[in-house]
Amino acid sequence: MLIAVMSLESADLQLQVDRYLAQIKVAGAEQRTAKADLERFQGLQGKQFVSPTDLDRARNRYHASVGRFESVQAELVLARRQLAYATVSASFSGWV
Repeated sequence: MLIAVMSLESADLQLQVDRYLAQIKVAGAEQRTAKADLERFQGLQGKQFVSPTDLDRARNRYHASVGRFESVQAELVLARRQLAYATVSASFSGWV
């Protein structure tokens, strides 16, 4: 069992975590929309209702949205680590 020995002011660090959680929701929604658009364009391109250029744009939007989602996830991991560093813990009680 870890005991919190010392804690730094972590309000700003918590705000960063909250910001990245919100950005993940946005990036996830953008990714789902881009995927649906790409799938729709792929079906329409087979019927020649969509140009190859439009299909390429939809594919690029989807890949960009995947990259953005992954980037925000990495930022969230980093922000959570920084928040965890705000608390010094030990497996025993003591004085600082």
